[in-house]
Amino acid sequence: MTATTQPFAINAATGEQIWTRKDTTTVRAMARSGSTSRGVTYWEKGADKRILFTNGAWLYAVEAATGKPVNSFGDQGRTSLKAGLGPTAKDKSVISNTPGTVYNDLIIMPMRLSEGADAALGHIQAFNIQTGKLAWVFHTIPQPGEFGYDTWPKDTYKNTDVGAANNWSGMAVDRQRGIVYVPTGSAAFDFYGGNRLGQNLFANCLLALDAKTGKRLWHFQLVHHDILDRDAPAPPNLVTVTHKGSDGRPRRVDAVAQVSKQGYVFLFDRVTGKPLFPIKETPMPTSDIEGEKAWPTQPIPSKPAPYARNILTAVDISPLAENRAELQATLQKSRYQGAFTPLSKGGTIIYPGLDGGAEYGGAAVDPDGIMYVNSNEMAWLISLNRKMSSDQLAQLSPGQRVYTTTCAQCHGAERKGNPASGFPSLVDINKRRDRAFVNNIITNGKGMMPAFASLSTKQKQSLLAFLFGDERKEPGMNHDPEPA
Repeated sequence: MTATTQPFAINAATGEQIWTRKDTTTVRAMARSGSTSRGVTYWEKGADKRILFTNGAWLYAVEAATGKPVNSFGDQGRTSLKAGLGPTAKDKSVISNTPGTVYNDLIIMPMRLSEGADAALGHIQAFNIQTGKLAWVFHTIPQPGEFGYDTWPKDTYKNTDVGAANNWSGMAVDRQRGIVYVPTGSAAFDFYGGNRLGQNLFANCLLALDAKTGKRLWHFQLVHHDILDRDAPAPPNLVTVTHKGSDGRPRRVDAVAQVSKQGYVFLFDRVTGKPLFPIKETPMPTSDIEGEKAWPTQPIPSKPAPYARNILTAVDISPLAENRAELQATLQKSRYQGAFTPLSKGGTIIYPGLDGGAEYGGAAVDPDGIMYVNSNEMAWLISLNRKMSSDQLAQLSPGQRVYTTTCAQCHGAERKGNPASGFPSLVDINKRRDRAFVNNIITNGKGMMPAFASLSTKQKQSLLAFLFGDERKEPGMNHDPEPA
């Protein structure tokens, strides 16, 4: 895939280009969508050989030899990733930048969604590779009558202010047994769950699904009622280990290993879901945010040993840091009670930080049973502030109001962003980009930023004027909220 997510094929021996995607009906859509890609999926059945890839909210199929669309797949070579998400997904951001997982004639698709209150439902979907039709759907936010429904407020499945619980990092499949292992993400909004009190199945789970039907075989929730964006950051590893059984004798066990942002490895029997080592529900600190109820315990595996440090002390701050005393003072005055310390108004230390522990590159395991993990141990300092009231918002200009409710969560109230975390500064954006470019990003998203297709044209114009510093501030300006 090119940087603009256009697929191409080259001769692996010579580097000579064989074909590149040039279909004008989709290339323009690709350029607009702002999608990113971590690769493509290959499938073959006899002489039928296909490449499947995504852009925006669409899954495409092309001939592997020529790059031409497979017109029998969906609608002239593409099918919508919103097919099984229900009507609320129509105007919400849905993309996929991680390749799908193939089982026989099915491709099971990961999705990337908004992480705010406007997130779509993150159901797991399988599509028929030959026809493009939706084959099955697993509801990660259960509907009435389904297992796990009672772990959410009763109307959560309607997707009014809670969504996601999606797989974004990819999956692993045991083709011999017909089981697909799916790690799921956090429910959105990521950092406050007062509107979704409960355990919140099947967010933050390792799911074992029948790859043919989508039926749940077993699950394990890695984080209960996640309010720290502690979702599984990578696909699990399918491994075979020597393990002592209940009789004390060593035996070979086919297992599935899931790395986590907390620095733990969770290891389960692939078929039964039974942990190979004890996992203890460990008491955790309570939240001091009004309306929030942090889950009282979290699962901590006894083995393997953590690959990332889970405790940060003043002694751990580098003696080479020029502002070491300042950092130690910040640690002392911030709330910090271990890896599951809830966010607070005064500031909470998150360690390991929101990007791990493990990251989306995942782990590797060699034949000797050694796991290799690219682990991050950067600490984060985050505070949780109350959302502005309607009266406070009414005092802002139209553009600033849109920015505050839509953009400030990631880019900050002062527009300085957090470049180390992938959120660029928007200060002086007018000196680096033109309006058309920024408008395209707002509408279609790009990289970590979701699309905000639900914003009206007037709202986007107001936001652009605010970002570019030329918003008109006339006396007596009407500050009533603009219609969406």
